[in-house]
Amino acid sequence: MLQRFDVGAILGWIACTSLLLFSGAAMADLRDPAAWNVLITQEGIGDSAVWGDLIAAADDGGGLFFFDPGALSLESVTTREGLTSNRVSGFAVDDGGDLWIATRGGGIVRMAPDRSVRSVVQLVDLDVTAVSADGQFVYYGTSDGAGFISSGSPAATFTEEDGLVDDNVVAVAARDGVAWFGTPVGVSSFSRAGNVLVTRNDGLAAAPDRQVRDILATARGVFVATATDVYLFDDNTETWILAAAGLAEPVLSLSELGNDILALGEGSRAFRLPDGATTWTTLALDTTNRDFQTVVGGPDGQVWYGGSLLNPQAMRNDPRAMLWREGLAEPVAARGLFGDGPRGVAPDGEGGFWIGTFPIRGGLTHWRSDGELVAYNLQDEGDGIGWGSSGPKIAVLRASNGDVWVSDLGNGVTRMRPHPSDDPALAEYLDFDAAQGLLRANSVLRMSEDSNGRIWFANNGGGADLVIDKGIDILLDQDNPLDANSWLKMTTGNSMLASDEIKGIDFQGDTVVWISGTGGGVQRFLHDGFQGTGSQRESSFQVGARWDTLTDVGGTNLTDPRGVAVTNTGLIWAASNGSGLVRFRYNVGGTPDQILRVRETSFGPSLLSGQVRDLVLDSSNDLWAVTDAGLNRVVEDAVDLRVDSWTDFVAFESRNLNFEFISPMPGSNAQTLAYDPASNRLVVATQTGAAVLSIGALAPAPAEALEFSLYPNPYRGDSTRLRVTGFTGLADVEIYNLSGVLMVSRPMVRPDEGSIWDTRTLNDELAASGLYLVRLIQNGFSATRVLAIER
Repeated sequence: MLQRFDVGAILGWIACTSLLLFSGAAMADLRDPAAWNVLITQEGIGDSAVWGDLIAAADDGGGLFFFDPGALSLESVTTREGLTSNRVSGFAVDDGGDLWIATRGGGIVRMAPDRSVRSVVQLVDLDVTAVSADGQFVYYGTSDGAGFISSGSPAATFTEEDGLVDDNVVAVAARDGVAWFGTPVGVSSFSRAGNVLVTRNDGLAAAPDRQVRDILATARGVFVATATDVYLFDDNTETWILAAAGLAEPVLSLSELGNDILALGEGSRAFRLPDGATTWTTLALDTTNRDFQTVVGGPDGQVWYGGSLLNPQAMRNDPRAMLWREGLAEPVAARGLFGDGPRGVAPDGEGGFWIGTFPIRGGLTHWRSDGELVAYNLQDEGDGIGWGSSGPKIAVLRASNGDVWVSDLGNGVTRMRPHPSDDPALAEYLDFDAAQGLLRANSVLRMSEDSNGRIWFANNGGGADLVIDKGIDILLDQDNPLDANSWLKMTTGNSMLASDEIKGIDFQGDTVVWISGTGGGVQRFLHDGFQGTGSQRESSFQVGARWDTLTDVGGTNLTDPRGVAVTNTGLIWAASNGSGLVRFRYNVGGTPDQILRVRETSFGPSLLSGQVRDLVLDSSNDLWAVTDAGLNRVVEDAVDLRVDSWTDFVAFESRNLNFEFISPMPGSNAQTLAYDPASNRLVVATQTGAAVLSIGALAPAPAEALEFSLYPNPYRGDSTRLRVTGFTGLADVEIYNLSGVLMVSRPMVRPDEGSIWDTRTLNDELAASGLYLVRLIQNGFSATRVLAIER
């Protein structure tokens, strides 16, 4: 049996090329999930399965829950605990008691009964939609076909070219050597004994009503739920027989309790087909403020339902993942981040954060320092500009006076003044939109406050239907926002502002502003402090202003910059869309100097990707930047430049092993950064959640890097064994393949020990040609080399 790979215990790997060494800086603390705090989105429980005495419940975006029916408790499991993705879609339990967890974008995770991650089956860039176990074989479906796993490794795949009825597989069930794959156009079955893939649509309703919702393989036979009916497969005639007597509506989910069959209707009604019966009976189901998506026969002999618990007082009902059974007064529920895809993030000044979500079910969550979550989404507050809309909350700002400003895409901004009790109903709301003539545009991409308390609202000029006037609005007096004299308007037509779509604003002193925008480069704007009134103030943009525009610095293309940040020593960092980062000092009237470029390269300090989306400086002047592949930190001192990187496990294989730590972020597709200097914490917002990294918890780099060498490398299959040399003292050596499976472990190795590995796996099979990771662990730190095997 393959050694299990506990992703949570391996966090902190450094991946590098075979000729380059990087220190295990800060790894000791980054491996500890206590350094990270993860907040995830929750869509409600969409699938469930019995695992021993627990119910495993899947949440697309919220990871999974282990539910204990006896204790009525939900335990959340996410990337923090070792999942490869928080988008969990389904489960299967094999004969050995292992739980196979299907994820979207993260392959299939195999979890042992002790809840350690035994292995990860990497299915790169595929959304695994369903999984089912039959003996030692595990079958799975994706949006691009199906396949099966034998002895823990992928063994075969199926597509339409192989006879699969459709590549979009939505349901899988396996039993007695036969696997069933459900798709929007029907069913296919695969016989392992005959190695035959057959279309099984005889007896099903004609298209489009043939759409499969679920498949269940039981001792009573194989049941399939389609868009209209439930069918049972007749082995004698090899056709489907209608088994819908007593059903009042189409079925979403099938399960079993003993020999009884359970069904959940799409109208949130439940049904039961008793053993030996042919007619379904209706079960009692309390749908008050509850949206049910799945049914399962629990280990306690009761029927359990999963879905979302709704709050009718909150906008879009503030859903929470929940499980419920008949006779239970209140569902067991857990609240996550309100909405999807966090985008706007701001510290609350008390160690917590305000998080706005984008693009679906947009809302605002107060993630307090005590860990509590408060949803600020009441329908009866405001005039419909911000809080009456479920649009994306694309920017959030907590002003110095305690007000919270929230931008709603297409609906202006809302100033919210929280109540000391943190009760949304007691907060004060004031909405601004273009129709008022104060805020000129209804789509604000960025909000920033300068050292004088002025708030800068950067408008999105990318959508003409959402914009009345392009540019930047400046609120000079936070206490009088309804006074037109408190506002200044900077437009592309009346000033030197070069972009209609501002992506970043930062300030250098009281009178210098750095602005980055799509198509407009990075601009330095020198003003007079907005002296005078009326037109005299407006002249601060024109007559008394100086505008300098940069579109290229040291060979870095800044035509389409994504952000700009100014250090307390006057250095400027700019983020490009494709060329990484550039740092420089700007001399007025001259050219930039002290130029430093940080890019995605094959050697040397390197970003995960050149596609930088946001950047921010911490109190130590270290630069943090998010790319489409994860989070990077650039640390610079008088003699050295170091780039640390964080991502999730899935991105490890897809990034060419290029300079990565592996850490528990809720998905690698990061969007936005926010830094809280008071608590020295950084928030990373991703498409599926947010992670807070306590920067103060990071351990310093060791005094000396871990040095070691591999010989021979590449290994070409001769009789020579692999040697790991060049280090001092005793160390542990581990070798993994790119799927995270441990090939060999050698504890307490001496540098003169000689042979380490004969390239045979724990199953005594020769390792295949490809790349492997050799990890040396010593004194709480580690370094990793890439080993190439060529046969």
